[in-house]
Amino acid sequence: MPSDLIDLRGPCPKETIDVLDAISLARGLTRTQLVNEVLGEWARIRLHEMSVMSRVLRRNPDDAED
Repeated sequence: MPSDLIDLRGPCPKETIDVLDAISLARGLTRTQLVNEVLGEWARIRLHEMSVMSRVLRRNPDDAED
C-alpha cells in the first residue's frame, strides 16, 4: 500500500453497506472508490466550515453575543 494511504476498517450498519454497494454497482465503482468519494467530499465541506469558523472566531468574542 502506498505510504499516503491508510487502511480504514470497522463495523457498519448492513443497510448502509447495501446502499453503498447498490450505488457503486450502478456507477461502475468499487465500494472503496465510492466511500473515498463520499468521505473526501465530507472532509472538504468540514474543512470549509472550520476555515469560516476560524475567521469568525478571530473577532472579538463579545461581538458574537450581540
